[in-house]
Amino acid sequence: MKDLVALLPRLRRFAMTLCPSAKAADEMVGAVSLRALAHGQPAADIRLDAWVYRLMRALRQESLVLAPESQSIEAAARIIPLPSGSSAAFLLVNVEKFSYEVAADILGIPHEAVMRQVAEARMSFAAQETKTFEKRA
Repeated sequence: MKDLVALLPRLRRFAMTLCPSAKAADEMVGAVSLRALAHGQPAADIRLDAWVYRLMRALRQESLVLAPESQSIEAAARIIPLPSGSSAAFLLVNVEKFSYEVAADILGIPHEAVMRQVAEARMSFAAQETKTFEKRA
C-alpha cells in the first residue's frame, strides 16, 4: 500500500498522457489504484510501477471501448504538440527512465515502435522555437 501511494504522482503524470483532461486523469488514477489494491501485490519478480502502468493502459483501453468520443485527444498534446501517440512513450522512457522494452510492455506495442515514438518526440522538442533570454550581471 505504501509503495502504491508513493507512485501516485507518477501515475497521474502518466494518466495525463492518456486522458483528455486533468479530471479524467485523476479519475483514472483513482480507478487504477482501486484495481491494483483489489489484485494485491504483483509477483516478487515484477516491478510494481511497471505492473501498475500496465493496469492503467488496460483501463484506458477499456474506457476507449466504452466511450471513444470522450478520449479523443491526448492531454499532453494540448500543452506541447507532440506527434500522435508519442507523449506516453516519451514520458515512460525519458521521465520515468524505463527501458524501451519495459515501456513497450507497458504500452502493449513493439519496442521498435517505442523507439520511433521517442525519437519523434525528441525531434519535435528540438524543432520547438524557444524564447529564452539570457541575463547578464
